[in-house]
Amino acid sequence: MAKVLISFLGSGRYFPTKYKISDRVELGESRFFPHALIRHFASASSNRPFEQLVVCGTRTSSWRGLLDLIDNPAAMPKDPGRDEPAPITDEELREIEADLRERLGIDVKTRIIGFAKTTAEQIAFVDTITSSVNRGDDVQFDITHGMRHLPMLAFTAALALRTLHGVQVSALWYGAFEMERDPNPRPVVRLDGLLQLVDWLTALSVFDLTSDVGHLAAPIDRESESGVGKVLREASFSERVSHSSSARATTLTALEALDDIDDEEGVARLVKPAIIDRLDWATKANRDSAAYELALDLASKGNEVRAITIAFETTVDRVLVAAQGGRTPEGELDKKDDFLSKFIEDAARQTGTTEGRTFEKNFRKLRHLRNTVVHLKKPINETKTQLASVEDFKKEFDRLLRGLSQPLPKGIGVELARIAREKQSSEKRR
Repeated sequence: MAKVLISFLGSGRYFPTKYKISDRVELGESRFFPHALIRHFASASSNRPFEQLVVCGTRTSSWRGLLDLIDNPAAMPKDPGRDEPAPITDEELREIEADLRERLGIDVKTRIIGFAKTTAEQIAFVDTITSSVNRGDDVQFDITHGMRHLPMLAFTAALALRTLHGVQVSALWYGAFEMERDPNPRPVVRLDGLLQLVDWLTALSVFDLTSDVGHLAAPIDRESESGVGKVLREASFSERVSHSSSARATTLTALEALDDIDDEEGVARLVKPAIIDRLDWATKANRDSAAYELALDLASKGNEVRAITIAFETTVDRVLVAAQGGRTPEGELDKKDDFLSKFIEDAARQTGTTEGRTFEKNFRKLRHLRNTVVHLKKPINETKTQLASVEDFKKEFDRLLRGLSQPLPKGIGVELARIAREKQSSEKRR
């Protein structure tokens, strides 16, 4: 697991330059910016030195002058003339590698890249970069030298390294030679904040697919010490193990936690409004309707298990709340009780209304769906039809939820409370 610096070599004239990483950290004079970085990290006691340098360039890059850039960092460049340099050979590159290892005291690899003018060449460029490091390496990029479009390709390669090879990309350096008019020192810009933005966008995309707020914790932790990430992880875990009964409470907890993120600094301020917009359903007055809409949204994204669970428990909660108006003894009806679903169906039927019979039918279908998909019970024929295809499921699930989201049948709460009291009396007589 080496600390690797990946850099690029162009064909221009490199002038002696001093760079500053910050107002307090100034790099020594150099003509090849990676040389200055390597010296800095080798001498800084608080930083681990680079163990490998990967230099990428075309066949006509200034390979033959690279050693002079290292040996004479304060020398003015010579006029290269108008003649196109002869393409470097593989044998010459091997000799340059050996000389650079001796001068820099670290391992050196040279890599030939194309001009990346076509999609195929751009993919080949990324492949060259990703094949030059090992899984687990700590990689930093320097995009100071080389052709103008290489920074975009280098950034893409950095993303590929992280995703495909499990590589940590800890810095993107740019020695901004032309940013300030004063000759020295020139500023060094770190562009790895863009990688943090990608982390946020990735987390947001995963959240869109799963509606699991826990995926937002990692990027928050990287730029905030408020403890928000821990809150989100705990809220996510609570929802996963408790299912949908805590979905709204979890979401409200997440919204409260997001208020603790500083809006003035960090990447979070860019994506915070988008996150809040996605979680806003929990603040709506009609909470049950919002929960049903969440279930439909999850179903449309392929998260059928969670969608069915949220829909089922939202329906049960609605009936239980109505039963409280019938003075049901507190705790008498446990929504995890195996008999509760049957009690709800009995209560709906005994209301003696058309609405009650319709509710009973829809709830029974949802219960069978829940038992088949969530509890892996053997499906009945009707459920097999509902699960025959993605289209069949979405169509039936949408129909069920549109029906169940209607006002509850009148008297269902009273009937359920009566059934609970009868159950309690029966158990006392035993």
